[in-house]
Amino acid sequence: MKNEILLKIILIFFLTQYISLAQPRFGNNIKTKIEVRVEKLANNYFQYKYKIRVDSSSSQPLVAYTVEIGINNREDFNKILTDSILIKNWGCSKITNLSEKPPNFKGAEVTWVPLDTLELNSKNEIIVPNAIMPGYSIALHLITQSLPIIGRCWSLGLYEPYDESEIDTLLTQGYNESDLFKPWYSNALMGVTLCSYFPPSQFSAPAIFDTLISNIDKAHKLCWINKVEKKDIYLSTILKAKAAIEQSNNALARYYLKSVLQDVDLDSTSVLTSEAYALIKYNTEYLLNKIPIADPITKDLFPSITTTKTKEFTLSINGNNFTPASVIYFNGHLKKTIFVSGSLLTTELTKKETLEAGSYKVYIMNDEGNASGNLYLMIHKNLPEEVIPVLNCIEELGKDKYRAWFGYENKNDGSVLLDQESENKFDPAPLDREQPKIFLKGQFAKIFFVDFEGNQKIIWKLVNGKAKASKDSPRCK
Repeated sequence: MKNEILLKIILIFFLTQYISLAQPRFGNNIKTKIEVRVEKLANNYFQYKYKIRVDSSSSQPLVAYTVEIGINNREDFNKILTDSILIKNWGCSKITNLSEKPPNFKGAEVTWVPLDTLELNSKNEIIVPNAIMPGYSIALHLITQSLPIIGRCWSLGLYEPYDESEIDTLLTQGYNESDLFKPWYSNALMGVTLCSYFPPSQFSAPAIFDTLISNIDKAHKLCWINKVEKKDIYLSTILKAKAAIEQSNNALARYYLKSVLQDVDLDSTSVLTSEAYALIKYNTEYLLNKIPIADPITKDLFPSITTTKTKEFTLSINGNNFTPASVIYFNGHLKKTIFVSGSLLTTELTKKETLEAGSYKVYIMNDEGNASGNLYLMIHKNLPEEVIPVLNCIEELGKDKYRAWFGYENKNDGSVLLDQESENKFDPAPLDREQPKIFLKGQFAKIFFVDFEGNQKIIWKLVNGKAKASKDSPRCK
């Protein structure tokens, strides 16, 4: 029993000694909540409106707030405006040449502090009259030409500085000076907020796209985008825009960027916080303003030649700078257009539209009001040049079975559509043996094959030409 009492006395003694030991003091024992709204001003300036609320449970009031800004050079630094910003007797300053830089320093930082001197209260404690006390908030503004980006911020709480005797005591207790005097960024509470950055002076679309993509993913993790499916839609659309740029399709990139802006405005209250809204909207607008409007480019029609015997068929237009909003005009009439890709559009032509021989103008109009050059679909009563069917060779398959390989030579100046049985058929039936209906300009060998029995002769009839195959035809080498 006596031993137990003795042990308790020793334990109480050591606990009392431990509690009475001096402790290092820092400015990071503060709790804050930060909200940001960004307003676009004239001349590509933005006003960042920070609202910093000190939580009612915080053990320290707020005496400094810092955000980082990404800059490339001194010219960028000069575009950060800190003059005439005075809110609740707080002032703002910007610094680039820091003696103590946080890891991965972005180039500059802006700090707001109260514009008053330290005072002592009746208990000889240091106070800052304009410090933001727990349960209260302050609005701090910054004007700059830099774009929104997710970055770091630091909230500094008020704490009592050491006197000389405290320093000596702490060093005696085994602390080092590095334990007592931390760099400013370690001494304050670090958080994540909407900061800003200056894009490179030499515009690089891929770099801006990559920055935006990574920040949208971060914004979702910060709960700034509250639905994962919406985050995925934004990422998918922006990735499509980036791919279009990589394919030199400015029109398609602009189409997808405008789609992002439409979604941002629709989602601004229900899905996005003010931070996510500014992040996506203003970076997307920057890209849209930097990527020039591009005319649709038409390269060729497929087919580009046919005859009056043709009925309805699909007309394809190859080119670039096509978008889902691009439309085809045929013979002066707007056509229902199918967007296949940024380089391919199609439309259906009816027999009525191709009934008469002639030259029919085809062009593309994009949603930004710009048109392509003209192409022409040539419709003839009879082809100006021959399309000649060719038997290339036959293969023996065994058991008196053979395979005939066919090709063709198109002497016309363009691709030719021959899709009617009167112009393109086999004898004997079936008339359609999956032979081509559209013939590219030039000579082409072994395009398709037809299997037949040794007692058969098969004939491919193309307009006025014929290609015959039998078991006695030349063998393939």
